Amino acid sequence: MHSETPRTEARARVNRPNKRSPYQALPGISRKEAMQRLQLSLNGIKSTETRGLLRSRKDATGHVFYDPAEVDALAAKKQIPLQSPSEESLALRAFDLFEQNKTMAECVRVLGVAPQVVRRLYLEWVTPLGEAVNPKASRDTLERERLLEHERAMKAYDEQELQMARERERRKRFRLKRMGF
Repeated sequence: MHSETPRTEARARVNRPNKRSPYQALPGISRKEAMQRLQLSLNGIKSTETRGLLRSRKDATGHVFYDPAEVDALAAKKQIPLQSPSEESLALRAFDLFEQNKTMAECVRVLGVAPQVVRRLYLEWVTPLGEAVNPKASRDTLERERLLEHERAMKAYDEQELQMARERERRKRFRLKRMGF
């Protein structure tokens, strides 16, 4: 009489503790992670392997892994940032652009963020640091003051945008006139 059924015996053979499972991942970055990190498609990453720029390893199941140091080195060579910029570095770059009188569109393109973020940073840039807040003022009054300040800041920014648009139009008319149109 058998104490274990064939099914249990098969399960006991597979789960031997001294045998390495083929599903244990090799140390490294998976192909999918490398594709995301290097901003490449599947064909792009395979082409990179073929050209010898990146060496791959396969585990027992056939999954491909890469050395993290090689992936980071290739990303640095391609000038791909490790991660999105921090709030502080984004604010520093935005403030520099505001001081250079860049337009909203230029700021959005250079910073790579949504216009709402640029507007919020612009409002922070035009707000004086040491402004005193009356602690006895009601919440509504404070909110109204903030809204008015925001509107003034946006109006100034919009006026600047309008002046720049007028200047671009003036230059366009000048070029057309010079060309004889």
